[in-house]
Order: sequence, then C-alpha cells, then structure tokens
Amino acid sequence: MAKPEGREETRAELYGEEIPDLPASERLVDVWRELGPGKQDWIEIDAFNRASGRSLVPVEAICLVEMSRAFSSEIGERSPFRIAPMERSA
Repeated sequence: MAKPEGREETRAELYGEEIPDLPASERLVDVWRELGPGKQDWIEIDAFNRASGRSLVPVEAICLVEMSRAFSSEIGERSPFRIAPMERSA
C-alpha cells in the first residue's frame, strides 16, 4: 500500500478505507470532461454552470478556461521534437 512521504503508516491506516469528499475545486477535471475537452469559453462555462446547478466560483471558471486552452495548445502541437507535458521539468 502507498505511504505518504516520510510516514511509516499507509494511507489506509492514516485515513481509513473510505475515500474522503473532495473540495469542489478538486472535481474540476470531471466538470471539464462534461463540458468537453475542446476550447471552452466564458459563455459556455457560464451556461453549463447555470444549467447544471454546479455553482462554480470564478476561480474555478478561470481554471476551466486555462485547462481548455492548455489542452487545445497541446493537441495543436505537431512538432515531432516536442516534450510531452508529463516529461517537462518544472
């Protein structure tokens, strides 16, 4: 079982077997998938927010727009020499 860095106990021993509820901001990937991975704009996010009753806060809407822009940018990149995002150093 996985152990948090610097801990002897497993995550299950520390937190139990139940998966904790995630804050709304941690569910943005699910919202983004529901919206569709394409380039989203403010109008689409606002319409989705009102229609779904999600009550997204402004910082979440900003994050969704940035996620969509980053996705579109990566999809549009055709260079065979590009480095995948997961392999880039911070």
